[in-house]
Amino acid sequence: MALPNKPKGELKAVRDPEFVEREVDILIVGGGMAACCAAFDVKI
Repeated sequence: MALPNKPKGELKAVRDPEFVEREVDILIVGGGMAACCAAFDVKI
């Protein structure tokens, strides 16, 4: 039997978030099977 998720409340907003800029050839967003297959296809 799975335990129910308990809400932890809202996170406080960050006033000045840190930005990191990078120059990339390929950007894969996500971690599912589609992202895995996309990374494999790009490598070949």
